Amino acid sequence: MTKDWIRFIDSVKTPLSFFTLIALILDGILIGTAAFTNEVSILAPLGLLLLTLLIVAIITIKNPLAFYHPKEWPKKEEPLFVNLMFDLPNKEVQKLKFMECKLTIKDVKDDKSKPKVSNPILTLGGLSEDGKQVWTLKLLDDNPDFSASLEMVEDKGYLFSWDEIPGNDNGKLIEFLKQKFEIDWVKTEEIEKIDNGNTIKVTTEINHLSLNLNKEKTEIIFKIDDDRTDKFMARMENGKLNIYDKGRKWEVSPFYLYASHQINRKVVER
Repeated sequence: MTKDWIRFIDSVKTPLSFFTLIALILDGILIGTAAFTNEVSILAPLGLLLLTLLIVAIITIKNPLAFYHPKEWPKKEEPLFVNLMFDLPNKEVQKLKFMECKLTIKDVKDDKSKPKVSNPILTLGGLSEDGKQVWTLKLLDDNPDFSASLEMVEDKGYLFSWDEIPGNDNGKLIEFLKQKFEIDWVKTEEIEKIDNGNTIKVTTEINHLSLNLNKEKTEIIFKIDDDRTDKFMARMENGKLNIYDKGRKWEVSPFYLYASHQINRKVVER
């Protein structure tokens, strides 16, 4: 019997359940008193019971979490704001655009667990305490056993449409090759597409170059006869495969996701 009472008392874990228990005990006392004496009306326990039900109903409507122990309350998501600090003038930082942003979160206590990879959106923030313009990354993970790292690639702008070569964008391709690689020997009539549209080839009697589209149609591999190579971003937009110039690459070294409201991290160029 004692063990049953202990289990019963242990089950009372919330303020609401404690209040209800006290009210029921009092109600039981009133019922017993009314049954054996004439000093308490039999309506008193009924009134107390109805009053208890009314109070419980009001508390439930006002605060549904009253039914649960505080440990069982849903966790409030407090975002962690990571201020990304570039070693660049403020005006240059403000003009940055990113074509790639990869966030990797790892469980440092479980080497076998698969890292969680996502592509977050960075927003232009304000100024740091020392007056530096920052970009801000918003994270909802706050597990101190997790670490995060970030990789970014600068978007240097639109170059040409893959679908318009050869064709309307020949001039854009020629100008790009001239500005980027100082190649001035490419002529419109020398531009052709081969390999089922997966390779753009330019050939003269003494020079040649190629742009090869990967299987995923996400990247262009550029090769010139003097062994220079480069890579560019391919992106499907409005039914056309557009090519963009990749700029600088940056990374943020791994940091722990402590439940701080805001932290500063230095961005290093790779």
